[in-house]
Amino acid sequence: MVENSVNNTAAPQPIPSRQGLILIACGFALAISMQIPLLLMLLPKQGAFPSLESLPVWLANLAPSAADQPWTPLSIAMLSSFFITLLFARQVVQPIEQLTEITRALTGQRYSLTPSRFKTPAVGALSKACNELLESLKQQQTEHENLAYVDPMTGLHNRAFFVKEIDRILQDDFHELVVVVWDIDRFKSLNNVLGFAAGDYLLRALGIRFNASMKGARVLARLSSNTFIAAFSNEALQAPEHYAEMVISAMAEPVRIYGQPLDLSATCGIACAPMDGSSAADLMRRAEIAQSIARHSRLRWLAFKNHFEIQSTSRLTMLSELRAALQCRGQLQLYLQPKLNMSTGTIEQAEALVRWQHPQRGLIYPGEFIPFAEQTGRIHEITLWAIEEALLLIQSVAEIKDTRISVNVSALDLHQPDFADKVIALLHNSKVDPSLLCLEITESNAMEDPDRVLETLNRLHEHRIYLAIDDFGAGYSSLAYMKRFPVDELKIDRTLVSGARRNTDSETILRCTIELGHHMGMLVTAEGVETLEEYGVLQHLAVDHIQGFLVSKAIPLEQYKLFCHAFNKRQLQAAGALFSMAPIDPVVVVGH
Repeated sequence: MVENSVNNTAAPQPIPSRQGLILIACGFALAISMQIPLLLMLLPKQGAFPSLESLPVWLANLAPSAADQPWTPLSIAMLSSFFITLLFARQVVQPIEQLTEITRALTGQRYSLTPSRFKTPAVGALSKACNELLESLKQQQTEHENLAYVDPMTGLHNRAFFVKEIDRILQDDFHELVVVVWDIDRFKSLNNVLGFAAGDYLLRALGIRFNASMKGARVLARLSSNTFIAAFSNEALQAPEHYAEMVISAMAEPVRIYGQPLDLSATCGIACAPMDGSSAADLMRRAEIAQSIARHSRLRWLAFKNHFEIQSTSRLTMLSELRAALQCRGQLQLYLQPKLNMSTGTIEQAEALVRWQHPQRGLIYPGEFIPFAEQTGRIHEITLWAIEEALLLIQSVAEIKDTRISVNVSALDLHQPDFADKVIALLHNSKVDPSLLCLEITESNAMEDPDRVLETLNRLHEHRIYLAIDDFGAGYSSLAYMKRFPVDELKIDRTLVSGARRNTDSETILRCTIELGHHMGMLVTAEGVETLEEYGVLQHLAVDHIQGFLVSKAIPLEQYKLFCHAFNKRQLQAAGALFSMAPIDPVVVVGH
């Protein structure tokens, strides 16, 4: 807590102000005037002196002898005036001066003064009122500082306190400091599905849990909605990931909401002082850079490296370059990944994936610029460009004339009120059969504001546009909404397909997912198929389509045309070989 204090114990007495000096002079004049009757009685008048019998006893004792000079009574009068003036200064002037100093301190928001105590009734009442005001302002300052440094939702410290405290620690103690930033994964989806009240309860519950499980943290704070941060003194020279694992372990136990257990996970970014920075701002920024890269790379945690910042800085220049790429034809390209129909053994569909052929950087994959495009709002232009380009291919390329092409749609696109109208306008201008255009919506995107997504999907479905749920099984699913979505196809995420073997739990999960899709009236596609063993499991489970490196990776248009021609020429032979599950070379299968 920062205090503006006045040291009253060692401070010299204040020099009276101009007003104080005037008051003292007035008091001295008053004291002298009070002595005038005494002077008149004691001083001789023209050689005649009043009879001693006519004076009071105490005045008679003070009466001068004939030999005395008149200065004695005058001295007595002056001394009496001095003591009266001193008493006046102590009882009136000094309290007023001190109360004036208190008033000035309160005006300057200095609330740590020592309360004043005066016995004089009038001044004492004023002093008591000032002291009560001082105590009230001290309490208000404490409350304001708590509001300034404490997060009201979780009871943890906030960003302002973290910055202040870490900067103080770095100045006082130069030992190694580990800063960990983490996000609650898919918190926005949970908030939308369960409601804001449940989201607030979850944050409070996690705040209590973090505070209890991270006693060794020098500072623990909540930065924003679902972002937390902690700093640890690494005196034991532990590996930085030790502290990230501490955070992940704290979230291992499910949180019960409405009586139901909810599994949670976190993505962490790590920065270390003094290696990664010597201030709170630098450490926070670099830990957040590492956390952002970890999230996009689907890692649980990642420690900051120097080249991360170079990458982060270079991404800032992508905004103007991406705008130029959208305006300059040829930089953005559609690569096509074939989808194999398991019943016919033919290529009837393809997924369009955007690639950026940068003039200086070379080929840039979507994972590098799509998240950046979403953050800057350029994703809408990219999506509409991809849809328009896919319609143009269907319309003008003979090998793709009857092929359904899928285009990925961002959650931000689905939340645009006019997105459906723009897609319908592009279809109308192209004269392409709407059923040949497929829009793929990521499962987690569909769960963000599902009511608005449902409205957009219904509008698209009314115009016979084919719709698919992508990456199913990789996030939190709400079957209550899923059954309401007008979806034609379910695409199983590659994490459920990878390493699938017969008579294992992976086969059981795949069987349930495929049967779920079929019972809901949807075709089912398995993504990420790379081995014949995975293919054999999917064939046994009667999946409708497969997609992955076993068939082909995403390839440019010219290679796709050659691929389709070679594959279709050997369609029956390749399909027969696949269905017999003979030990064959995958290259022969896909017709490379």
